[in-house]
Amino acid sequence: MKTLFRSVFALAVAAAAICSCNKDLNEGTTNDGFKVDFIAQAPATKAEFGALSGNQMPVLWQAGDKVKLSVGATAGGVVEVVPSSDFKSATFSAELTTFPAKVYAVCPAGAWVSTSNNKTYGDYVQYMISSSQEPVAGSVDPLAMPVIAKADLQDAPSSAVPVAFSHLAAFGKLSLTNLPSGAPVKGITLDFSEAKVGIAGRFIYQQSDDTFFNNPNSMAYTITLNTDQTENVFFGIAPVDISGTTFKIIVEVDGGNYIKSVTAPAGREFKAGTVSAFSINMSGAEFQKAKVYKLVTSVASLAAGDELIISSVKEYNTDNIKGHALLSTQVNTNNIQATCCEDKFVGGDIVNPPVNVEVFTLSNSSISGTWMLKGASTEAYLARQNSGPKKNYAGYYSEADMATEELLKSASWTIAEEDATTHAVTMESQCPLKFNSGYGGFLRTNLNNTYIFACYGEGKQDPICLYRLDKTN
Repeated sequence: MKTLFRSVFALAVAAAAICSCNKDLNEGTTNDGFKVDFIAQAPATKAEFGALSGNQMPVLWQAGDKVKLSVGATAGGVVEVVPSSDFKSATFSAELTTFPAKVYAVCPAGAWVSTSNNKTYGDYVQYMISSSQEPVAGSVDPLAMPVIAKADLQDAPSSAVPVAFSHLAAFGKLSLTNLPSGAPVKGITLDFSEAKVGIAGRFIYQQSDDTFFNNPNSMAYTITLNTDQTENVFFGIAPVDISGTTFKIIVEVDGGNYIKSVTAPAGREFKAGTVSAFSINMSGAEFQKAKVYKLVTSVASLAAGDELIISSVKEYNTDNIKGHALLSTQVNTNNIQATCCEDKFVGGDIVNPPVNVEVFTLSNSSISGTWMLKGASTEAYLARQNSGPKKNYAGYYSEADMATEELLKSASWTIAEEDATTHAVTMESQCPLKFNSGYGGFLRTNLNNTYIFACYGEGKQDPICLYRLDKTN
């Protein structure tokens, strides 16, 4: 979905959408399924902030936009929309075999994470606001502007069903002034990690009351904008009150970063479906020299004190990851989110990675022949979580946890060469569980549809490699 902004910005309205597609909603749907067409109509939600109140931000559809469907707590298929000639509406359809049915549609499909049910939320849809965004001129990265629609069908409808898409994200329009250097900008990061304010990551849409909120176990505290612009840079962000919150603006230029701490005045809040315009005066910003991480080509060269980044060996081309997947600072309920910053790969090195890429300090474990990896953002140790023989969980254990032998073993890793050509390595946790077939303690990437790092059986999913901070520069 492409968002076009008028010359004045204040009111956000999701465009009318008629949705159509040929994919079945559920796997195994029989040929006698009932085809349902959906008509999404524009909600009259008003975005208000300051003197800009009363103007519109239309959401327009484009060819190739995809919608992820769910029925209640059951995930369905991905369908591609057919936009109208004026791009203010689009069509999709699905086949349903059972009524009544509560149908939910999330766009873009790449923002969808899961659909399920539990005792805490009941039936829910989980979606993501990306912490790494690609703004375009006058617009937000499509993956950072999720919308959702629902249709409550009591019986098989005799005509197309009206539905309205609602915004799940808020929006910002950022400008920078008095940047100390005349060098071209290579990226901008909003960093709320010190205040622990979740501005991106995974979110829960609770179907029972149509509310949405942060998944408390899967928050991201930073948003990196991959842009060379310094005026009117648009981004998606979680709806959040930042009144009185101190955060950092990090501006990447050739050779390093300019960093400025700012405190939001009272009354500053990002609201769903609204655009909040603001500027940051970068006068007096601190400059930090760029760091360079080089591919580890020999595990025998690893030493205590090394600072490491964990990367996929493979370069991907998915909705969310285009290039190498890097282990990020976003810790989910039972895995760790992957991120991508392919423009930071220069001549085979990772140069000046953004703050949402986790950096680990290597140390010797008390278990002979193994290593421990302490995350800079968590101040805790990477571990194959001791959660059961049929789980692929990866996460962190604290310094205090290391007094428990089984947790110490889970945070202790052997690191060995897997492939001499690609320099892939195997990292195996010494977690004491006896694993079922297909499960295990090997850290791997999984980009089938979840974009994560987690633990699997040997040789399962995709291999990893290590990059080490070059301390000679």
